[in-house]
Amino acid sequence: MASNDAVRGEFYFNVATGEVEEGKVSTWVDRMGPYPTREEAAHALEKADARTTGWDGDDEAWSPDQDEWKRTEEARRRAQDVQRRSESAD
Repeated sequence: MASNDAVRGEFYFNVATGEVEEGKVSTWVDRMGPYPTREEAAHALEKADARTTGWDGDDEAWSPDQDEWKRTEEARRRAQDVQRRSESAD
């Protein structure tokens, strides 16, 4: 196992490195998981994105204040732009 804290069959996706790790190798700030398989951990970002997209749709349908929704949507777009710029700088 990769560390003393590793539990057999627990895999994590490290968002800092983009790698799948077995056990709690890196700090919790950089980990997504646990996932039961290496394959599921490798698709952690896709799964999170799909969930977020679904929740955004729920929020849009629920929001009684469309002006507030527009501000939230603008903030989400700004956050995505920041993320894209940071990824392209690597």
